[in-house]
Amino acid sequence: MSYMLQGGPAASNTDPFAMEPPEGADWLWDGPHIMVIAPDPAMFDAFPTEHGAGGPYVMWAGTPYAHLMVPTTVE
Repeated sequence: MSYMLQGGPAASNTDPFAMEPPEGADWLWDGPHIMVIAPDPAMFDAFPTEHGAGGPYVMWAGTPYAHLMVPTTVE
């Protein structure tokens, strides 16, 4: 487990190596959250991958860097 209680920007919810958002897209803002990392990313298959859906979601799904993002506040 890891956490970012001040949140922070992300270039991409799907590409762990993105240094900036795709052309025409804005930076994503992840509010305060807990990150759950598992040895087998398939453990997260039941969770959505949509950023900002209002609950836990998988960031970087389909990569070895997939992890569950669990918001700690409601936006």
